[in-house]
Amino acid sequence: EEITGIGDDCAVIPLNEKEALLVTTDMLIEDRHFIRNKITPFDLGQKSLAVNLSDIAAMGGKPHSAYLSIGIPANVEVEWLDLFFSGINYLSLQTGTYFLGGDTTKSPDRLVINIGVVGIGTLSTIKRRSTAQPGDIICVTDFVGDSGGGLKILLDELPIDKETAYLVNRHNCPRANIEEGKWLSKRDEVKAMIDVSDGIESDIHRIIESSKVGAEIEINKVPLSKTLLKVSEKYNWNACEIGLSGGEDYCLMVTIHEDHV
Repeated sequence: EEITGIGDDCAVIPLNEKEALLVTTDMLIEDRHFIRNKITPFDLGQKSLAVNLSDIAAMGGKPHSAYLSIGIPANVEVEWLDLFFSGINYLSLQTGTYFLGGDTTKSPDRLVINIGVVGIGTLSTIKRRSTAQPGDIICVTDFVGDSGGGLKILLDELPIDKETAYLVNRHNCPRANIEEGKWLSKRDEVKAMIDVSDGIESDIHRIIESSKVGAEIEINKVPLSKTLLKVSEKYNWNACEIGLSGGEDYCLMVTIHEDHV
């Protein structure tokens, strides 16, 4: 196996005949990827790590270590940073990821967060975007659209009740599907895999472009939660559109041989 870089969820660096390093990094910029006064520092710490762990999950890997570089503006208090680091440390412990340091610097106006994660994968089971086959069935590991609904609630400053709080939490505290990714990667019938970061509409395009195949999405089969449907009805949202393009769900999308679905 050769080293592979741009074009998948992680770079793959073979260590020996069986294992490879999986390397990924994601940058979050204030007012572009998050609004600081609409997420707690603890939740932002967790989310900053989770979005990277999700890339490791998408390749079927196990996270090993994480590294943080952060640009801090003058209006960020020490107490805020303590809670932010607590969020990272909490998820690190939950997922068996070593948090091994990084770098800090001053930022002129906005908070800038960049986390890199190194994982370990088995070369024979690593899943890629480029291996979907004609006739495969597209599946996801969780409901989609909840995070997009949560973002709409935050941006529109809608009242918080049981249902809206659930959607906001799905946006602020995504869960990387690490165990699901490891299980799916061992299945020969699973052909391609990616994490849903930009919405299934965008992310399926990444698979079909890499695999040089086409795809059809049956709108009535897109899995939407009862909570999203209920809130969408209340506020006259198009739930299906949110499910397709909302993004930041961080579940896994796979293509599976049609005989095994």
